[in-house]
Amino acid sequence: MEAVLIRDTGWKPESTGKIETNELILEYFANQSIIRPGNHITLVLDIHLKKNMHVYAPGVEGYTPVTWKLNQSELYRGDKPEFPEAEILNMEVIGEKVPVYHRQFRILQDIEFAQKPILNKSLGDISKTPELVMEGTFEYQACDDKTCYIPKTLKLKFTFKVEEHDWKRTKAQRPSQ
Repeated sequence: MEAVLIRDTGWKPESTGKIETNELILEYFANQSIIRPGNHITLVLDIHLKKNMHVYAPGVEGYTPVTWKLNQSELYRGDKPEFPEAEILNMEVIGEKVPVYHRQFRILQDIEFAQKPILNKSLGDISKTPELVMEGTFEYQACDDKTCYIPKTLKLKFTFKVEEHDWKRTKAQRPSQ
């Protein structure tokens, strides 16, 4: 349900993290903080650019586009990040048109967690509610009306509690066969 609210209404749960640089404020979070084997969740980056700033969208040539990369793990599999549609910036002085983001934008990424045997192997007995840490990076090059700044890499860290499925309650509610 939370993933639908994030996608359809822009809903935002409490942030996992917030990073502020000279060019932007990045808030990041997941649609849930407790996961179970095989769960699907959505990770979100909300980027708020400061006044007169823009960053380059994927597909730009000659500039560094925004990228979001998760560290690889057997504990989860991430789909490709979903970037919003970019605006085209017409830079008349140098005769270029480039895809950019202004003001604020949101990037989504769907994640599928591994099944219980793999989680148990790496995290120990998941009945003891271990934590799963997922790390990655957000890279960008920001420019204002006069200057393009050195590309930056921001480190992101998501932490989830891992629980087992509640099979007792599920079995008790199943109809007899």
